[in-house]
Amino acid sequence: CVSHNSLYFILTLFVFKYSVVDMYVQCETKEVRQAIKQNIPALVTAIGAQSSVLLNIITNFPNGAEELILLFLPHLAVGKPSPELVNAVVTVYKERTRDARFLIPILFGLSSDELIGFLPDLVSLSSPILKAVIHRLLQPGSPITPSTLLVQLHLLDPSAVSLKKIIEGK
Repeated sequence: CVSHNSLYFILTLFVFKYSVVDMYVQCETKEVRQAIKQNIPALVTAIGAQSSVLLNIITNFPNGAEELILLFLPHLAVGKPSPELVNAVVTVYKERTRDARFLIPILFGLSSDELIGFLPDLVSLSSPILKAVIHRLLQPGSPITPSTLLVQLHLLDPSAVSLKKIIEGK
């Protein structure tokens, strides 16, 4: 059995030599996947948000690694995320996946106009996640004021977004 420190060291080497994300996707062992999920946040935090290796992993992750990427993105976007991270995530969102959960960690790195453009997608998230997003957008440092958020929620096209979802978000 591999010790926790040994696994952390192995994972660190994998990020630089190979991709721990590829290892996660290709591994069929539940225990190894769980170990990666448990250790990846600390590993990513230690490497840092400015790492070109991590930005490359975010923009080029293999199919099947979405949950792992979503797990470590918040650890890279502490406070206001870097413009490089915001660009990488927006590119992934627009070109690879339309999963609005990818946008949540970088909300404070978006411009007001970008955020307004993504609102219909954010409103489509499940109620608990949507409520957390709205709560987060009401915090200081948000790219959108609470009054602008309320107006924009009212302006959402009910034919494009369920009226029930809009009401749940308010």
